[in-house]
Amino acid sequence: MDDKTLRGASRPDGQIHLLSALDTSTGIVLAQVTIAAKSNEIPAFTPLLDAVAAVLGDLTGVIFVADALHAQTEHARQVAARGAHLLVQVKANQPTLHTQLKRLPWAQVPAGDRTRNRGHGRRAMTLIAAARNSPAFGARNVQMVTAGTGGGPPRPGRLRMCCRSVESYDR
Repeated sequence: MDDKTLRGASRPDGQIHLLSALDTSTGIVLAQVTIAAKSNEIPAFTPLLDAVAAVLGDLTGVIFVADALHAQTEHARQVAARGAHLLVQVKANQPTLHTQLKRLPWAQVPAGDRTRNRGHGRRAMTLIAAARNSPAFGARNVQMVTAGTGGGPPRPGRLRMCCRSVESYDR
């Protein structure tokens, strides 16, 4: 899911702004909805879910990837209620959740993948760790992705991105 503003296209109340759902395996836009003028993509989330459900028929097992703006409790509930999953970045826009995720016992979780590469003149390492069915994490599935530069391992205190599945125990 991502939003785009159409450059050069406008309506009397401003530019045209869309929220779209893309099938990454085919590159096809499954559905898109217009974001209301003087609004953001949060209210357009539910209509987009409805539109994707109309195209696919069933959202069970579908993984929605969205930006940090969609790290909203209601969005997670709506996706989970349809049997789907929501993968979002958690940043400072959700300070309580971000702090909770940073405090989790990530040192006890083995790394699933470590990638070292070079880009833009820097060496970088990405670490991915995932925990399943752990009450300590407060969710059935929790995933952390950190990135560090300089070639050394990322420091847990420098959490760049943290993702959490909507399959919480309190569901």
